[in-house]
Amino acid sequence: MKCPHCHEHIDNSECAASMGRVGGAAKSEAKIQASKVNGRLGGRPIKNCKRCGNPSLKIIKKMPRIWYYECSDCGNEQFVEKF
Repeated sequence: MKCPHCHEHIDNSECAASMGRVGGAAKSEAKIQASKVNGRLGGRPIKNCKRCGNPSLKIIKKMPRIWYYECSDCGNEQFVEKF
């Protein structure tokens, strides 16, 4: 893709990233109301351990696309891929 102003080549991923930033920064009344409702519900749910089922996971390591968790009750380590 070429820039319409300077006619230099623009990478497709850079173009998609910049459009995502612009779209994500938009604040509509619907987004504001949805954010308030989600906040009242308590935000993101707590992750449960796959072995013992207790909601006592703590993040022990964050990598670019994988987060490692450890259960404080049974010591089980698990990971979640974030995409």
